[in-house]
Amino acid sequence: MKINRQIILVLLIVVAVFLIGAGIYSYIAFMQMKKGSEAALRTFDPTTEAGKVSIARRKEMQERINQENIAWQYYQIGEYERAIEEYKKALEMSEHHQWVSRYRLSEAYEKTGNHKVALQEIEWLISQNPRQQVMDELKKRKEKNLQMMTVQY
Repeated sequence: MKINRQIILVLLIVVAVFLIGAGIYSYIAFMQMKKGSEAALRTFDPTTEAGKVSIARRKEMQERINQENIAWQYYQIGEYERAIEEYKKALEMSEHHQWVSRYRLSEAYEKTGNHKVALQEIEWLISQNPRQQVMDELKKRKEKNLQMMTVQY
C-alpha cells in the first residue's frame, strides 16, 4: 500500500506539536503519578502553586506554538519579512523552547539576504544543540552564509 508522503509529514508535525506543547507536561505528571508521587497530584491540581505554574506554562507554550504557526504560514507563502516579525513575537513570548523559532527565523533571514543575522541565529542554534546530524546541517548553512556575506561585501 502506497502512503502519501504529505500525509506522513502532517502526522509527524501533529505529533511533534503535541509533544512540544502541553502534552509533555501532562506526560511528566502522569509518570510521577504512576510512581505514586504526590507531586503529580499537585501538578494537576489548579488550587496548588505547582498546578498554577503548570497551567501557566502550558498556556504559555500553546500561545507560543500558535505564534510560531502564524510565522510559518507567512514563511510558506514567501512573506519572509512578516515571518521574521512573527517569529520575533514568538521568541518574546517565552524564553523556553526557542529552538524551533530560532531555526525558522534563521531560514527567513537567509531568504531575505540578511546573512549576518542568519549567521547569528545559526551560531546560537549550534551552541544549543548537541545532536550531530543537526550540527552538520547547521555548520553547512553557517559556511554558506559566511560565503554569501563575503560575496555581498
